[in-house]
Amino acid sequence: MPTNRKAKVVTGPDFSHLSFLVVDDLPFIRHLVQGMLERMQAARIVQAASGEDALERLREGPDPVDCVISDWSMGPLGGLQLLQAIRSGAAAPTPPATPFIMLTGYGDEPVVRAARALDVSGYLIKPVSFGKLAKAVDAAVTRTVAPKPAESYREVVEIHVPEKAAKVPAGGRRAAALRPAEKTPARPAEPPAPAGLEVRLSDLEQMGPGTMLAQDVYSADGMLLLARGQLLDAGIVGLLKRVVDAEGNNDVKVRVTLAGR
Repeated sequence: MPTNRKAKVVTGPDFSHLSFLVVDDLPFIRHLVQGMLERMQAARIVQAASGEDALERLREGPDPVDCVISDWSMGPLGGLQLLQAIRSGAAAPTPPATPFIMLTGYGDEPVVRAARALDVSGYLIKPVSFGKLAKAVDAAVTRTVAPKPAESYREVVEIHVPEKAAKVPAGGRRAAALRPAEKTPARPAEPPAPAGLEVRLSDLEQMGPGTMLAQDVYSADGMLLLARGQLLDAGIVGLLKRVVDAEGNNDVKVRVTLAGR
């Protein structure tokens, strides 16, 4: 029997119960991430062009931010310092346990070590793709952060967090109502890994250029480190090895697809 009812078009995951703050000093990156979040039906998206602007917005309220996505390399207040402010309570009324995804172009050891100590919720290595962003957000908002005492976060990076700035006049920024938060659904089970070669993490450095991850890689506590499809280079392999070494697991294996296969 014919029907005129149209099928629902699904463009991506449903994050309609979440609000986001996207922080990067490059307008292109901010707009790119916002466009992807809009396809994921995000309830509200706010942009900030610097760590200082982001901190000010977080302190303003009244609408809470459910997830912060921030570049780490900004001055004078970068992503690490912004994360430190949130975790130590210096961004109140934003909760210290707010999910925080760090954008980075490579696996710099001091950055990785400090971000882990500050309980970062996830990493997103540039260039950003729709699939990588969706998986990173899903893993970050599903993973629960149990904040430590504020002083322990302040000791991670020696950084001055600016005092609260003067409030922006009413109407100076666009306001948007936020839908009531709903319980975040559990992360769906990962589909079976596609065909590929399973190798030890210690052997990745011998892989040739063009080697690609064939499965998502999570830390022991459930944080998405790298998404399937990520091209591997020396910096990214180093990032993985440092995280694994910190967790004391020396027998990690990953599935990869070699160039040309």
